[in-house]
Amino acid sequence: MELITPGIGLVFWTIIAFSTVLFILKKYAWKPILGALKAREQRIDESLVNAEKIKQEYEGMEQVKEKSLARIELEKQDILNKAKGTAEEIIKQAQIKAVQEGERIIADARKAFEAERKQAIEDMKRQVTLLSLDIAEKVLQEEFVDKSKQVNYINRVLEGINLN
Repeated sequence: MELITPGIGLVFWTIIAFSTVLFILKKYAWKPILGALKAREQRIDESLVNAEKIKQEYEGMEQVKEKSLARIELEKQDILNKAKGTAEEIIKQAQIKAVQEGERIIADARKAFEAERKQAIEDMKRQVTLLSLDIAEKVLQEEFVDKSKQVNYINRVLEGINLN
């Protein structure tokens, strides 16, 4: 039963031992422990402040990044628009050149056709002249008194001539 109801001596010596340990701890260990706790608390506060600064810097960097991306997107669109305009201009110039080249080819063909037509007319005139001279020569070789014989002869000569 001694454990359930301790004796006065045990209580006395326990109080003295506890007081001695408490005194020694208070004298030598309490201040360093509190100092270490205070230093740790300050380091934690500094870490929180630094973390907040880093978070703000990160958010600032994110804003800068987003602004840069937006600027880059605008530049990209501008470059694409310029390239599209340049491509359209090149296509227009190519179309104009093609039309001009087509017109030049048509004009050259017309000139060639006209030259060939004039040449054909000249050839026909030459052939008609030669045929006329040939007919006149044959008519003159045979002198007819009678006009109907002369007309019949001319018709026979004309039928015998091949027109090319």
